[in-house]
Amino acid sequence: MPLPYRIPGVGEARISTGATIIAGGAFAAIEEEMVDMETLRAVILHRYDVLARYARSLEATYTEELVRLRRSSPADARALQGLKRYLHHDEKALAHSDRMQLVRMLPISSALQKAYLMRSELMDLWERSTASTEHLVQQLQGWCRRAEASEIQHLVEFSRRLRCYA
Repeated sequence: MPLPYRIPGVGEARISTGATIIAGGAFAAIEEEMVDMETLRAVILHRYDVLARYARSLEATYTEELVRLRRSSPADARALQGLKRYLHHDEKALAHSDRMQLVRMLPISSALQKAYLMRSELMDLWERSTASTEHLVQQLQGWCRRAEASEIQHLVEFSRRLRCYA
C-alpha cells in the first residue's frame, strides 16, 4: 500500500529478521568451526526464524523423497503422503494416535526420519537453559557436523547457512 506522504531523501523501510545471513555460494566457504558463541546467541535469539527456515528445508526434503519413492516404490510413496501434516509438529505435542502414525511413517524414508529427528535436536539447544555456553556451542558444532555428514542436500545447505548466523 503506497504511503500518502513521502519525506524527500528518506528511503522506504524494509523488514529484516535482524540476523545477518550469508546467501549464495558464500556460505559453502565458511569453516565448520565457525560456530562460536555469537553464532549460538544468534541462533537462539532468532530461533523462530531458524525453525521457519528448517521447516522449508524439511518440506523440500519431503517433496524430493516423495518423488523418489513414486519412482522406486509407489506403495511407500502413498503411505508417506499423510506425513507432511506432522512434519511441523514436535512429536511430544501430537495426540497419541498421530504420534503412532508418525512413528509408523517416518522409517519409510531414512532421509526424512533423520531430518525430523535433527529438528528435535536443534530445538533442544535453546531449551537447555542450564547447560554452559561452551557446551551449547559444542552441541551446535556437533549438530552441524552430523547434518553435513548426513548427505541430505537440504540438511547440508541448512547447516551451512546456520553457521553463518551472527
